[in-house]
Amino acid sequence: PQLQPNYTLDSSIVSYFVCRQVLDYFETKEGSTDRFGGYFASRNVKIWSRIVAQYKQGMLHLGETGYSITNNLKYELPYWRKQKERTNQQIQLVVNKLNSLTRLRDS
Repeated sequence: PQLQPNYTLDSSIVSYFVCRQVLDYFETKEGSTDRFGGYFASRNVKIWSRIVAQYKQGMLHLGETGYSITNNLKYELPYWRKQKERTNQQIQLVVNKLNSLTRLRDS
């Protein structure tokens, strides 16, 4: 989901990628500058960087990445192949129509 300023997270969709997106949002909005000792100036950046670090520490992001790749292979690629076929059929119909209209004009 695209992150909006008034965005609320549903616990069923929180994943590493969503956490990364939230962290990136706060880093651009509030800055990611560190204070002395590795502490972040922004409370939000601090919280979300800890969450992302926990994902990385537990290697959970690797499993979610694999799951996302598998889903893309199962569902997204076949969809785009079908979409490509439909688009090519539409292009062919337009070309045929153009050819027939050109023949009518020339005759």
